[in-house]
Amino acid sequence: MANIHTANGLPTYLFATVEKQKLKSVLNKLKEVAYIHWFGTTSGRYDIVASFKGNDMQKTYAAIKEIRSFNGIVSTTSLFPFEGHVKPQRNGEHAIGQVFLRVDKPAQEMIQSLKSISGVSEALAVSGQWDVLATVRGQSYEEILAKTIQEISQIDGIRTSETTFVYNPTVSA
Repeated sequence: MANIHTANGLPTYLFATVEKQKLKSVLNKLKEVAYIHWFGTTSGRYDIVASFKGNDMQKTYAAIKEIRSFNGIVSTTSLFPFEGHVKPQRNGEHAIGQVFLRVDKPAQEMIQSLKSISGVSEALAVSGQWDVLATVRGQSYEEILAKTIQEISQIDGIRTSETTFVYNPTVSA
């Protein structure tokens, strides 16, 4: 199978859980998604994995949005390589990442540590499965990833983290 991903050869993946009785229907609908390179069923935590044709953020996001709308899709997780996903700069726009944190120390102490890191524009205590949510801005997604790995994850008291990226930020007046 020819590699039709970006020049760096790194694919973008989507993993999905599906209602068991709707798996066949979802698999048939995946055949209609033009930006999918290949897909198949898998064992373990997810039911389906799909590989996209490239690292075009807009096309990837549109394909993920389309797949999430399928009747029977319960949840999805996307894994993007950071090479090839450089956010273009338009009107001072920056790449944005959201870092979800579970912590072993008081949330306010963690928030103060996070706010001392350049690029962290917001840090909040939140309810639910995470303790703290931090918004990180940078010139590229690679920069945000490096900041997350090299600085944020090194803060004493962080038990686990997950970073997601905002691909289509809308700024309201």
